[in-house]
Amino acid sequence: MKTSFMSFALIEAEKAMKINEIPVGTVIVKDGKIVSKGYNKVQKTQNPLMHAEMIAIKKACKVLNTKYLTNCSLYTTLEPCYMCAGGISNAKISNLYIGAEDKRFGCILNGLQVYKNGNFNYIPVIYSEIMENECQDLLNIFFKTLRC
Repeated sequence: MKTSFMSFALIEAEKAMKINEIPVGTVIVKDGKIVSKGYNKVQKTQNPLMHAEMIAIKKACKVLNTKYLTNCSLYTTLEPCYMCAGGISNAKISNLYIGAEDKRFGCILNGLQVYKNGNFNYIPVIYSEIMENECQDLLNIFFKTLRC
């Protein structure tokens, strides 16, 4: 199941790439069903908060009519940044599935490793390297085209 839901997150990431956004996609799952999806829209909206994870969290809260997403899992193609890590914690998401690591801006597995410092009240169970190669390949294609 982990890979099938990450496949849907990859489809979202491809949508981001088609509109010249960094290809990050997210899906939120509850009871084996996708309740929301999101992909990066920072450039399109000119809003630095429009990361895939934040968009999916906002949609899931609306769909489920709640501010907490306990018993939900979030699948994201790229390791979350500090802002998204805070959103995931504040939403009380139970499980976090990460595709590719982000050595530069990621802060769950890399950098600050914010969930390890004890400053968050709620920490999800973290799973990494879910379809890592496919997630990383999409990012590599995107950034390679920028350099051409």
